[in-house]
Amino acid sequence: MTPDSETKCQLDRACEEAERRATEFEADFAFVDTFLKPFPYVIALVTAKKVGVLGALSVEGCRPEALALASGLSEDRVRSILRLLSEMSVVEGIGSDNLRLTQRGKRISAEWFGHPVIGAHLRMYEMILPSLPDYAMILAAEMPGSAMHWPPQDHGASVDFEGFMTPTIRFVAAWLDKVFDFSDTPNLLDVGGGDGSMAALLCGKHPSLKATVLNLEWAREAVHRTVEQHSVGSRVSFYGADFLSQPLPSGYDVILFSRMLCDWGDDVVRRLLNGASSSLLTGGAVIIVEALASPKKQWNSDPWFLFWETLVPGYAQNGFRTEACWRSLSSVTGFVIEDIHICRNPPLQGIGAIVLRRSP
Repeated sequence: MTPDSETKCQLDRACEEAERRATEFEADFAFVDTFLKPFPYVIALVTAKKVGVLGALSVEGCRPEALALASGLSEDRVRSILRLLSEMSVVEGIGSDNLRLTQRGKRISAEWFGHPVIGAHLRMYEMILPSLPDYAMILAAEMPGSAMHWPPQDHGASVDFEGFMTPTIRFVAAWLDKVFDFSDTPNLLDVGGGDGSMAALLCGKHPSLKATVLNLEWAREAVHRTVEQHSVGSRVSFYGADFLSQPLPSGYDVILFSRMLCDWGDDVVRRLLNGASSSLLTGGAVIIVEALASPKKQWNSDPWFLFWETLVPGYAQNGFRTEACWRSLSSVTGFVIEDIHICRNPPLQGIGAIVLRRSP
């Protein structure tokens, strides 16, 4: 099997996994909505992970006293955490000497950050919580938080940020490949393309496709590592630039903005779309991948909003935009919307792929 065919299988397997786990993903989203937005539950879950309670509960027969001794928390605090974990159906056996993880608890504990639905939320919250005084008090220790530089300015910060973006990339790439034909696309520019996973997956499936990942210089090492992991060689390249102050490179058939424009205000989006218009080859397309907001309400997912508010002082979160907003932004930058694809299935339900072409 060639490297390209192996990567193609990764996209195909992602589609199959999403279909196979549809019911499970639905339950995971319900879990997120019910338990990962109310703050006490999140504090209980992340604290239980940090101090080893989840790990200890993987062995049946645990008692609160033993968990308190092992974790360094008071017995009252451990019992409070266990009660919340029980309400989340993560722990069972409350009131007995046979405390243990449920099947959901085992799955969360085992997959943790790698889980495509729950993992991204947990990753955000683990970064947020040390910055909150209540969390430091709960752990009975000094855990001063420090503001995260945005965008990330070094490899360590990029690893933190990409950690909660990457679990669903294979699903996004597989879905995007189903709704847009990349087979006749010679050159793709992925703006703010993270560690290059999206570009590598698409290039792996389409042998004629070449992709450039535009990101800040800190991402160079991560992109090179991704290229090696996917064995796509010179077909995925890195372009170090700050899209806030530098022009986009030119000569591309498709320019992709995947799950990154929601992080910026309309002024930045207009500047990027104007830049994309200048960088596109004749007949080229811009693809915007973002969750679409309801026409009745501009909304942000709670952990995402809290993430920015907590770790990025002064950051003006614009949030997800409605279809009408995108049509307006497209029009004023010389584009028309050719198509809008909405994913209706987990784990990407609500995500839209907006295809823009230059106005005639």
